[in-house]
Amino acid sequence: MPYTMLIIEPRGQRAERGPEQGAQVYEQMLAFGAQLKARGLLIEAQSLKTDSAGVRLQVRAGKRTLVDGPFSEAKEMIGGFFLL
Repeated sequence: MPYTMLIIEPRGQRAERGPEQGAQVYEQMLAFGAQLKARGLLIEAQSLKTDSAGVRLQVRAGKRTLVDGPFSEAKEMIGGFFLL
């Protein structure tokens, strides 16, 4: 049975850290994914764009509309996932 492990992070966190710290965190995520892959557990992993760059597709009465950012009132966002 597959499982999805979500990466939950505070909104605005990526903008607050500098490029060096951001690269370090991303390298840690890649290393974690490599460990899962080596154990035969990893199916897929992706980092997602920030909530300020995201949009949501809304379909009502057959009409498609793009709505700014998902969950604009949330204090956290889904920053990525690992599918195991």
